[in-house]
Amino acid sequence: MSKAMQDKRAAAVAVAFALVACADFSIGDIECLGDGDCSDGFVCVDRECVPVDGADVDTEDGAIDAAEGDAETDTRRDIAQDVHPDAGAATANGCGGFDALRHGDALVAVGDACGCGGVYVCSGTNAVVCVGEAPRNVCGGCGVADGAAGRACGDCSDGLLRCDEGQMVCDGASAANICGGCAVLSRAPGAPCDGAMPGSVWGCDGEDAVQCLGAGDQNPCGGIGPMELDGYPAFPGQTCEAQCGQGRVVCDPVARTPRCDGPAANACGGCGSLLAAPGAPCGCDGSGRFTCEDDTGDVTCDGPFPNACGGCGGLPFAPGEPCARFGVRVCDGPNATACATDDGEPNECGGTAALVAQPGVACGSCGSGAYVCASPDEVACNGDLGADAFNACGGCE
Repeated sequence: MSKAMQDKRAAAVAVAFALVACADFSIGDIECLGDGDCSDGFVCVDRECVPVDGADVDTEDGAIDAAEGDAETDTRRDIAQDVHPDAGAATANGCGGFDALRHGDALVAVGDACGCGGVYVCSGTNAVVCVGEAPRNVCGGCGVADGAAGRACGDCSDGLLRCDEGQMVCDGASAANICGGCAVLSRAPGAPCDGAMPGSVWGCDGEDAVQCLGAGDQNPCGGIGPMELDGYPAFPGQTCEAQCGQGRVVCDPVARTPRCDGPAANACGGCGSLLAAPGAPCGCDGSGRFTCEDDTGDVTCDGPFPNACGGCGGLPFAPGEPCARFGVRVCDGPNATACATDDGEPNECGGTAALVAQPGVACGSCGSGAYVCASPDEVACNGDLGADAFNACGGCE
């Protein structure tokens, strides 16, 4: 490096330290630039030597045991764990606190799925709340719950609707008969007619009656044509494979053809209840919509999710990240975070935000400048020589 550049860099560093001093920060506060600058049993964190857990060390004031340090040292060392893995045992959670994040008895993390399509966001530093989910149904669960508890239900309206684990179920309903009605049939469709011509069978005569059908006249469902389902022979009362489980073959009273009566697919073509109704609002401030997901047969939220603080904007710094003076980022409203320190001290420029670099650190071309405080929460590169910092071969020496 040329002497002119060295002189200019030295001047820039001097300016940096002068400005830093205005923010209640002195050169004497810089203890280290790396672990090698600290004594045995210490590590360098944010230019301060911090005791390593369990290390017996000597200081100018006498011997101390780092494992039995005062509360302030322990707290600062715990917060510093996110900066240097050897600095302590505790780490900040995703909200900036030091307790395990729970919802009820379950351990959770910020951003985990919750409720009816929502996500967990921070509610303070040691708690989370579920936001962005679809409204609960009338039974307190997810998805659609048709009807109202206590009303009649079932093919023959002899059951009653009730809530069960967040879903509406039809309790006590009887199934329709094989012909599609609710009366008890005198004969089973498909069975041979007593005393009739060979080949005659009983067949549906509407929904609630049967008649004896001569050989070749009609099929057991009262229609014309073969009794088949999906190309295979099918007769009333046999088991069949419905969309979502086992069913039984019954007669369609309108088409007079066999069909499989069993568990049907949901609105997305899958089996089981949906997380929410397709088209229901979801995501950040309800700006998204639930849409069907082909590979799961359920819905997914098509829209932006809330950030870790519950807002809809981007967060430059996430809660739980380390910041100045052993601080930790915490939510400051739904769309911002602030640097919270254990001792309430400001950053090196006098503000509360985490600085992108520390004042006095080299910056610019070939490190010819030095960061200085531009405001309480910002630093700027001062003294950068730009192209003049490079030698004739384009290097820095």
